Order: sequence, then structure tokens, then C-alpha cells
Amino acid sequence: MKRFVLILIFLLALAAGLIANTPMAWALRQSPLGSLGFGWQQARGTVWKGEVLGLVREEVAMGSVQMTLRPVALVRGEPPFFATWTFGQSRAVANLGGGQGAVVLTGVSADVLLHEAAPDVAAALGVPDSRVRFQRGEIEYGATGCRRATGVVTTDALALMGLRLGQKLPDITGPVACEAGRLVTTLGGRAEDGTDIRLVVREGDMVTLTLDKFPAETGLALSAAGYAVSGTHVEHTFPIVETVE
Repeated sequence: MKRFVLILIFLLALAAGLIANTPMAWALRQSPLGSLGFGWQQARGTVWKGEVLGLVREEVAMGSVQMTLRPVALVRGEPPFFATWTFGQSRAVANLGGGQGAVVLTGVSADVLLHEAAPDVAAALGVPDSRVRFQRGEIEYGATGCRRATGVVTTDALALMGLRLGQKLPDITGPVACEAGRLVTTLGGRAEDGTDIRLVVREGDMVTLTLDKFPAETGLALSAAGYAVSGTHVEHTFPIVETVE
């Protein structure tokens, strides 16, 4: 989760002083990114079309960002930049704009490996190979954090977790929203055997997994792993602790 938030902060600080013909390397040096703890290995091109490689902040690697100016969007009053973020096998695209101390992303689409975007969550659920997809996203971040967010998230994390337990669980899906300055994702689904699934991820805070009508015999295996089990009700809450890779 932290990588996603840090990328938003990076784009906000960079977009504040962008001029089309400015070399990207110069724009980075003049921006407040250094004082915010950001570093990078290389910057290429101009603000019109440029790329920042090897982004890092607080020892958290963040991959690379490509940005292209959209002149027509400026005339229409739309977010003027098209940004592409890549990290390993993960990728996200969005239209980017800023103003009044905020960064706005529209048309957000992402397909990421969970262990690359949120290694702490992947480790806690034991699903390093799961994927997360974000579609039809719009997000606004400001100095106080998440201001507004819409979009739909889908993941196979619980399906893969079910395979490990010998239980058939579905992909889960749900919306994103802002709560008290944090990006919150609430996912749900129902298995063929009637198990109700709810997974809530609060950016930089906690993850809560709830399984209702879950087979009692499988619940015993989760109990041994530290899950709270009461009959056919299973619940597990754990903090998001960022790891360094």
C-alpha cells in the first residue's frame, strides 16, 4: 500500500512546477522531492515526454514513472498528463492533474502483483502470487491524505488462499473510498458452499478478513495460524507493516 501512496505524493510534488520544455532532470532538482525524502537513479527526456527511473523513498523502491503532456486536455480543463507507473510485473496508468495542494488522477487502471504493491498484505495472507486489478478509478490526494476515491478493485487473493486450505473460494471485488484521509478498499464475495467473505484494507493501518459460514474443520487450520475462530465465523486483523525489498 505504501508504494501506491508514495507514488501519489511524488506525482503531486513533481506536477506542481511542470513546464513542457523543461528537462525532466532539472524539474526534479527544482522540485521539493528531495526535501520529501525522494531519490531516483535517472531522469530522461523533458516534461513534455519524460521518464523517471529507480524511484525510492524511505528505502521503499517504487519503480519507474513515464509522463506525457496532453495539450488538448489543457484546453478542456482536464488532467493534462498521462502517467504510466511500472514496478516489476506491476503496471498502472492514469491521467494526472494537480492544483490547490492536491493531485488528481482519473481513468486509473492497474494490474499489479500483490507482493510487489503490498508485500506485507501478501505475506500475511500467504498469497505471494495473487494479483490485484483496479478499474474505472478516480483518486484525489491532498495534504491531509485521501480526499476522494472511486473505482472497483478485484483480486484472486482469497481464491489462492482457499486452494492452500483445500477450500474453493472465489475472486472478491469491491469499491474504494476515502475515510479520515486514508484510502479504504472493501472487498467481498460468496463461495459456492455459502461462505461469505469480506476483506477491508485501510491504507497504512489495518487489514481485516472476515469469513462467515466457513467450514468448521477448515477453520481449525486457520485457528492454528492465529485467526480468531468461533464456530463457522473466522476473523483475522493484522497491521500493515511496510517491508523493505
